[in-house]
Order: sequence, then C-alpha cells, then structure tokens
Amino acid sequence: MSNTKNELRALVVDDDSQIARLIAATLSQLGISDITIVNDGAQALARVETVQQPFSFVVCDWMMPNMDGLEFL
Repeated sequence: MSNTKNELRALVVDDDSQIARLIAATLSQLGISDITIVNDGAQALARVETVQQPFSFVVCDWMMPNMDGLEFL
C-alpha cells in the first residue's frame, strides 16, 4: 500500500451521483487526488479487472441497481 495520501488511489461506487461527488470531494480535501467514480457494482468490477495499477481502497454503497455493493465485494 502507498505511503502518502497523494499516492492513494480511491474507487467510489455509488448510484447517487451527488453522494459520489460528495465522497470524492471529501477524499480530495483529505489529500487524495486519484479518485475514480462509478455508479454500480458491475462498473466497479469491470474497472477493478481492467485497471493497470490497483486501487488502494474502495468506498461502496450497499444498495445499487444491476450489482449491489455486497455482490461487488
């Protein structure tokens, strides 16, 4: 895992775009600049499977369409 905040890579998964943007803004204020937002578990899984550098952590909603957070995790 990375040692500094600016090296962290976050994946935010939420079907509510306002909530996702709020989470991303909060992470940004904490010094995390590499933030990816997707709006359901299926998109998150596709992103995790194709990304070259793994995410440091995931912030995920539980109740979403297509694939919920529990199924994604």
